[in-house]
Amino acid sequence: MSRTPEGNHTMNQSFIRRTAVLLAAAVVTAGLAAGCTSDDGGNKGKSSDTSTLGAQKVDLTQTIGQTQEFPVPGKADAKVEVGVLSLKVAGDVQTLELVFTPRFANEGQNADINLGTMLGGYSGTDFGPRLIDQENLKIYSAVRVSPGNAKTVNYEPLYVYAVFAAPKDSSLDYDLSIIAEWPPMKVRAEK
Repeated sequence: MSRTPEGNHTMNQSFIRRTAVLLAAAVVTAGLAAGCTSDDGGNKGKSSDTSTLGAQKVDLTQTIGQTQEFPVPGKADAKVEVGVLSLKVAGDVQTLELVFTPRFANEGQNADINLGTMLGGYSGTDFGPRLIDQENLKIYSAVRVSPGNAKTVNYEPLYVYAVFAAPKDSSLDYDLSIIAEWPPMKVRAEK
């Protein structure tokens, strides 16, 4: 089978396009990982870290609404501070951005702590938040989330996200259920 110059050109464009997408994904992943840790000079929990999601900078200290501290299930000496960065509706989806800051008293300040451990499990524990619309009696389950093995160091914020279907009703107020052991947090979506 012989190839025409146009066929090679199309094949090369496809290869370049795939390579560019993979490279962009690697840059975003590296940016998220770099934004998850920093040296804050000993100011525990007062970091001014930012994380990159695509081309957008996310300031991990600028929470909207409430920030709440929860006990880690199965670990008497560990707590997690959870802050809501945003919940934005765009087209057919709504994206929830959170910041999780581990506070494990029996771990060193530089100890690696992953999201799964903060949720009371292990590295592979899935992050499966739900948005509960009390007004319309609907529950939205996440269709895409941060991986359970995403990690930070003790007392440093970790950027966490979840993507849900956009609401079909006019209500934008939800109860955010992160895990069954923690009480829900109130969140409001922005359009």
